[in-house]
Amino acid sequence: MSGRIGIVGGSVAGCAAALAARRAGFEATVFERTADLRDRGLGVAMPVTIYEHLTTAGYLDPGLPVHRVEDRLWVIAEPGEPAGRVLWRQPAPALAVSWGQLWRSLADKVAADYHAGARVTSVHGNGAITTEDGRTHTFDLVVGADGHASLVRDKVSPQSRPQEAGYALWRGIVTDDRLPTWITDLLATAFVTAVFPGGHAIFYLIPSSSGGRQLFWAVYQRPRRPRHADTDEVWPTVTRFLPPAWADVCRRTGVRCVHPVRDVTTASYAANPFLLVGDAATLTRPHTASGAAKAMLDAESLEHALRTGANRDEVLAIYDAQRRPAGNELVAIGRRLGRAMVERTPCWTSMTPEDMPGWMTAALSGHDHYLYRL
Repeated sequence: MSGRIGIVGGSVAGCAAALAARRAGFEATVFERTADLRDRGLGVAMPVTIYEHLTTAGYLDPGLPVHRVEDRLWVIAEPGEPAGRVLWRQPAPALAVSWGQLWRSLADKVAADYHAGARVTSVHGNGAITTEDGRTHTFDLVVGADGHASLVRDKVSPQSRPQEAGYALWRGIVTDDRLPTWITDLLATAFVTAVFPGGHAIFYLIPSSSGGRQLFWAVYQRPRRPRHADTDEVWPTVTRFLPPAWADVCRRTGVRCVHPVRDVTTASYAANPFLLVGDAATLTRPHTASGAAKAMLDAESLEHALRTGANRDEVLAIYDAQRRPAGNELVAIGRRLGRAMVERTPCWTSMTPEDMPGWMTAALSGHDHYLYRL
């Protein structure tokens, strides 16, 4: 099979899908509604094995700046302990990268086929894509890489709608020159997860565009109105529950963004002439730290399907069989982690280092995940 592929959405998933199409010998055109994505996104974590695999496969640049950690420290507020008491030092080898740097490395590879500021208003069963300027473009295959509110998903799995988790996520970022040295030294080799009743906070370092490092932080909790969470609503929780040193980190730059946590499964990843990649296909809760890696693995699978499928139906069938089960399983893992770490948190003050592995085993319930492996 050969031909032209139109891609709705130009973030990591869309750029990776365009690269996959080009590598398989197809023409690819990316339509991205936003004029410039360079400053979007914060931190991205991924397993070392997947990073190495995607680098070898050519989807990640070997020179992409990364920050590698070996452990995950679970801490809880404790009187007299500014950084909190360590509940568990969990082996968790992983890599952290800047979303913006990752996106730029992919976007540069497909720049000639990338149309920024081109909002797609509709997609059609004959492979046509209509943009906001009234123009219509026709393709042999249409890829939905348009995120959680995907227009293309409605064509593939119309019954699938993102479900609200009932809690929200606040995110921020701090340059390392605004941090105490002991914080950056601690995070040089570890993620930190600070737990509290009804939520938790995460801290880790990512490379910055200047060549230094930045600290990325995220706080999960239940606001009064999850779908309309306010940026200032997080501060009472930060003040009351986080160890003082980590609360101070959050306050150094404030909240950069806040959004409700959602997820969605799909009955299919493909329906002629459409297929889905990234968050448009299945959206998992951020606890899994899998969005970027999943999007690129979707793209790699798309390349394989395009190379091996004799016709469009075969391409769609191969791709759906490879990626839908993995995507839906990630959603299930995210829901389990959400219940354990936000919705039904244990009495953390009574937990001991010996209790933590058993609690995590019960939370995962037989599933495997690189950030929570025992």
